[in-house]
Amino acid sequence: MYRKEYTETIFRTGSHTSRKSSVKQHESTQVESGSTVVVYVSRPQVATTTKVPSLSGMSVDDARTLLVQNHLGLGSQTDQYSDQPVGTVIGQNPAAGSTAKLNGRVNITVSAGPEPAPVEPEAPSGSGSDWWGSLWGGDSSSSSGSSSSTETGESASSSEGSGLADWWTSLLG
Repeated sequence: MYRKEYTETIFRTGSHTSRKSSVKQHESTQVESGSTVVVYVSRPQVATTTKVPSLSGMSVDDARTLLVQNHLGLGSQTDQYSDQPVGTVIGQNPAAGSTAKLNGRVNITVSAGPEPAPVEPEAPSGSGSDWWGSLWGGDSSSSSGSSSSTETGESASSSEGSGLADWWTSLLG
């Protein structure tokens, strides 16, 4: 008695499927009715990884589209100042050319444009060239001022201007 071995291989390319079948005849062994027969069916090797494409210089939407075409997804997005146009991918992890699991995520860094120049605070304008002295009721040469007591016990300042010392005096007096 002979047994027949049937093999079928299925190839898929995009939306096209093709099959290759073969039948081999071997000398067989007869088994009793009701016995267990083990049949091994193999399937073609399926890719579980894909190559990570370069996303550098792309917009976020274009990067997402390319990732989906490569069976990957967009992971986290971080903004960073750079000399590249705003919204342009300037970094990625995993790196371009590396291998990633199918449906894995690729994290990207996106340009936020050039870093703004720091703004220097302006000194408040006041009488005299020394704004700190003017805060206390005069310029740096007369910042000490002199005060005297009046008949009612109130203090009066001889410094001119409406500085912080005058404010405290009026608050406490």
